[in-house]
Amino acid sequence: MLVAGMGAPDGGVVTQTRAALYGYADAGDDMAAIDLAVFALAGNTFLAHGGGADLTQVTDLRQRLNEVSGVDITNPEY
Repeated sequence: MLVAGMGAPDGGVVTQTRAALYGYADAGDDMAAIDLAVFALAGNTFLAHGGGADLTQVTDLRQRLNEVSGVDITNPEY
């Protein structure tokens, strides 16, 4: 979520900040293209794993929470 939460690639501050965080700041002229690819990959991965789903219509909320948090709501002590 950090990638998307920073905003869309802008060729400026957002791109430069994300490039510095993820290690492609020294890519020169390719930095904007790499940033767009990173942003698109993050968005597509998010959607592929059910991101943006209407939670009132989802039947596997327990499993989804366990997947992202490692906590099973039937036994929150672990």
